[in-house]
Amino acid sequence: LSHLEEVVRTAIRFLYNGSLRGYYPTETVAKTASKNRRLGLGIMGLHEFMLQHGARYEWSVDLAKVFAVWSDVADDEAKKYAAAKGGATPVATRAIAPTGTISIIAGTTSGIEPVFCLAYKRRYQSNGRYLFQYVIDPTAKRMLDAGVPAKNIEDAYTLSNDVPRRLFVQACVQAYTDQAISSTVNLPSNYDSTMLAETVAKYLPRLKGVAFYPDNARSGQPLVPVSVDEALAHEGVVYEENSEKCLNGVCGI
Repeated sequence: LSHLEEVVRTAIRFLYNGSLRGYYPTETVAKTASKNRRLGLGIMGLHEFMLQHGARYEWSVDLAKVFAVWSDVADDEAKKYAAAKGGATPVATRAIAPTGTISIIAGTTSGIEPVFCLAYKRRYQSNGRYLFQYVIDPTAKRMLDAGVPAKNIEDAYTLSNDVPRRLFVQACVQAYTDQAISSTVNLPSNYDSTMLAETVAKYLPRLKGVAFYPDNARSGQPLVPVSVDEALAHEGVVYEENSEKCLNGVCGI
C-alpha cells in the first residue's frame, strides 16, 4: 500500500500540472475550469488483481483497503499540491474512465471491467476490407500460463449470468469514486428484462451510471466469443470476412 500511495501522489501532481497547461478558448472558460477543476485519476487491471490473488470477480475487505488508500491519498495530495501551486483545490479527483486502448497497451483488464472473454473472434476493417483474427485475452493467457484452469477465469460472458454480483462490485467502487465509472455489463441474448429491472432498481441509487449490452444485439458484432482451443488453432492468422481467405500466417489449418 505504501507503493500505491507513492504512485497516487505522483499521478495527482501530474494531472494537476496538466490541467494548468491545458488550452482554453476564452478567459471565461479558463476561470470556470480553474474554479471547478476536476482531475480524473483512475485505475485499470482490477480483475487481473483479483485473479492474481486467487479470487473471483467480487468485492472484498482487501479491495476496500486498496480503494481507501487510492481515495484518501488522492484527495490529500490534490489539496496539498493545489496549495503549493497557489491554485484552487480540485472539486473532484477520481474517475474510472474507459481504458480500452491503454489497457491493451498495458496488457491488462480495462478499468473495473472483468476479462471480456478468454478468447474471441475480433472483426475489424482495413483498407475497405472486413477482416478478423482469433485472439486470446492477454490477461487470461498469463493466468493460463501460470497454471490457472480456464474454468476459474470468469469473464464478461460468464458474469452476464450474475448481474447482481457485477453491479455490487461497481456500487462498492463508486463509494470511493467522486466522479463517474465507465462500465458496460454484458447480458445473455435471452436475458429476463423483469429481473434485470429489479436488479438495476436495487443498485442504481449507488451508481452514477451503467450501460448494458445484450449479446448479438447488433449484426457484425466486433467481438464474438470462441473457445480457447479454437483461438489457439488460428492464433496469428488474419482472415477476410465472408471468404475465410487466409491473408497471412499459417494457412490451411
